[in-house]
Amino acid sequence: MKKILLLIIVVIVIVWWLRQPPVATPPQISPLPSDQLESVTYQNKTYRFTYFTVSDLRHLRLIANTSFEDSKTLIERNQCRYLTNGGFYDENHKPLGWLVSDGQELSAPIASRLFDGFLAISDLSTITFNRPENLPRAAVQSGPMLMFEGTPLSLRLANDELRRRVIALLVNDELIFMTVVGQDSELSGPYLADLPELVEAIAGGLGWQVSEAINLDGGTASAFYTDNVYLKELNPVGSIFCYN
Repeated sequence: MKKILLLIIVVIVIVWWLRQPPVATPPQISPLPSDQLESVTYQNKTYRFTYFTVSDLRHLRLIANTSFEDSKTLIERNQCRYLTNGGFYDENHKPLGWLVSDGQELSAPIASRLFDGFLAISDLSTITFNRPENLPRAAVQSGPMLMFEGTPLSLRLANDELRRRVIALLVNDELIFMTVVGQDSELSGPYLADLPELVEAIAGGLGWQVSEAINLDGGTASAFYTDNVYLKELNPVGSIFCYN
């Protein structure tokens, strides 16, 4: 009798256990790089951005990517704590304008209404409309200029498009690199014509006093890497700023 009762109890327990709904295992989600981006709203549109500050120019190098290596390889080889791409390149992977790396001029300056600015780095960094007379340690011609002497510039562009943007800023004599992307895509972003005032809006929210700002290549051949964010390129970057 006791055996039969025990058997009945066991059967009841098994039936009860089988009828219980399965316990769902919560998914293990790792934060994506884009989860670490801050948000800014400009003209009723939301964009995301991140940046890094160069506190010591001696640890910043501009490196030409002549072997067409991916950014991951460049980061590892050069031990980059932070990385972003440099200026623009043509379809033959030749620099569009002035490029100086480690004190050597790799490409001559060009006359261009679009690439109208120069970012030069020696003991100090400068962003100007005019190429410095003395050869700096590193320099890139890019553009357009976005801000000059603290004022956003008005840009009139015939062929503007939504795309990722990379910007260099001078804030209180510090050099800051920033990327701005769309709310839903890391490859989209603001129109170039909106970028000067968008940069001013971001700077105001962070309490920055921006003197000059210039646009760098932000399309498919752009990359941005920090401790928390890694926006990879789709095509090889022509050059990189590496900070270690």
